[in-house]
Amino acid sequence: MNKINYQLELDREIDEIKKQGRVPSLLLHSCCGPCSSYVLEYLTKYFDVTVLYFNPNIYPAEEYEHRLSEQRRIISLLPAEHNVKMLECEYDHTQFTDAAKGYEQEREGGSRCEKCFYLRLERTAQEEEARLRLFHDHPFRESAQEFADTQPHRRGDGRKIRSAPSARGFQEARGLQALDRALEAV
Repeated sequence: MNKINYQLELDREIDEIKKQGRVPSLLLHSCCGPCSSYVLEYLTKYFDVTVLYFNPNIYPAEEYEHRLSEQRRIISLLPAEHNVKMLECEYDHTQFTDAAKGYEQEREGGSRCEKCFYLRLERTAQEEEARLRLFHDHPFRESAQEFADTQPHRRGDGRKIRSAPSARGFQEARGLQALDRALEAV
């Protein structure tokens, strides 16, 4: 089996962006500030980034608010070369409990995590589709053409989930490019 060098893939993508002299936009789901810090610092050299903060798996609401506040703080301190915005979604823990129903006893990193990951990736794709519809008729729209997630960078536990058929199938069905393979190199 051939191993893919994701750093080389990312380098090629960035070289192409630089050659074209463009700054594409990227919708990036973030699970929390600490997980996104390096990814944001790296990607904002090449992209205008909108951070999507959507984490209905966090409980209780006070912990969610604490993590949201930390995400805001990380963004405010970021030495970004390009624009960074934040899109905060509503907190509704029942979205997670509904998605994880029947998987409550699963181990960390198992099927329950895949359901949660899919829920967050689906919301990211929905937000991107809404942005594309909003700017569809505008000839100079700057909507994200790509979306990604910071999860694979956290303790390595997201890598198996990232390559799960359900996540891949969802990305391909939407016709959106995901930078997941290249981002694993970051």
